[in-house]
Amino acid sequence: SSWRNWAHDKERENLISKAEQLLLQAKESTSLEQDYPEFTAAVKELRQQWKKMRSHTPEELWLQFNNTCNLVYEQCIPFIDKQTELRQNNLKTKQALCQQLEDYIATMHWPSAKGDAINHKQDWIQVDKIARQARKEWSAIGFVERKDHKAINKRFDKAVETIRHELKKVWQHNQEQFYNLINQAE
Repeated sequence: SSWRNWAHDKERENLISKAEQLLLQAKESTSLEQDYPEFTAAVKELRQQWKKMRSHTPEELWLQFNNTCNLVYEQCIPFIDKQTELRQNNLKTKQALCQQLEDYIATMHWPSAKGDAINHKQDWIQVDKIARQARKEWSAIGFVERKDHKAINKRFDKAVETIRHELKKVWQHNQEQFYNLINQAE
């Protein structure tokens, strides 16, 4: 057990040294705004390696390691906060797009109460363009926080699926009309 503790202490000192090197790199980095995910991932990896050693840890080694890791993380906080703000803005933009689609669907009275009733006065080519444009805009917006991702995607997919369902009804109806014309011509 004493040999294992001695070996783990040496490995812990090695991890402290790696954390200090990482801190120095973070302080000297000219591209920290782009590289901060690698720095935070490296800190996480060092912490996981530390946890794997289950033997007794001298308090001074732990404090030195923990403080160094925290200092590396603190170098990245402004960029993490900036990304959080960007993701929040992306969420608001996605919510606005969903609201626009839902308002459009409401003005069109979809899904129709009559089931398969089709409004032949509607410009269905324009409806298809709207659905395609919404997909393009959605993809261009960017990422949102992980906790918000599922709900906002579900909301968007529901709106687009409602539009697609109405389009499919029209396409099915048009296809039947084409076959009727072909049968009459034959």
